[in-house]
Amino acid sequence: MEKFRKGRLPSDIELLVETGDGPVRAKVVDVNEYGIRLFGALNVRRGEDITATLKSWEVSGVVRWARRPYCGVLFDSRAPDAALAELRGLDGLNLRAMSRPIQAQDILRR
Repeated sequence: MEKFRKGRLPSDIELLVETGDGPVRAKVVDVNEYGIRLFGALNVRRGEDITATLKSWEVSGVVRWARRPYCGVLFDSRAPDAALAELRGLDGLNLRAMSRPIQAQDILRR
């Protein structure tokens, strides 16, 4: 059975994730307005509530699947555009850049 994934966009940022076992650092692999895929949050379990802390946002959600070293998190509510930009490492850039994959000019504008 194929799973539906709405418009995932790549990311390569690290963030702090608060889990039931305490805080861990994880890398965001991809993101959309409904959730993220993380790399490195090894001790999370399916159904666990987590909170990810960004520079200026906090997003919370539930772990939908976990296969070490990856896990998928469904946000409790749709993430605001500014939080998505920060999750993609685009904070400070034009928010319209979120609607397409990162391109060379995005990085050059930093």
